[in-house]
Amino acid sequence: MSSNENLLYSLIRSKTILNLNSKLLFGLINILVNGLIIRYVNLNIIGIANIRLKLYYTTILFISRESLRYNIPYLNNIGSIYHYINLI
Repeated sequence: MSSNENLLYSLIRSKTILNLNSKLLFGLINILVNGLIIRYVNLNIIGIANIRLKLYYTTILFISRESLRYNIPYLNNIGSIYHYINLI
């Protein structure tokens, strides 16, 4: 192997290790913060926030999908339909 390939492999290895370490660190932070939220926040507040987030999520999905469903029947080119179907 040449020195360029060794350098490339060492860079890939170091970036992979950094990526795995950061994923592990953020996973542990996520578990810690979730535990603190569940322990110190009232369950009624968590339920209200969950309902609101679910409502926002379903509204965004409905608006984005409905525009595609409305416009697909008016497409003339059959090839362009497949691009829209992959989005849905």
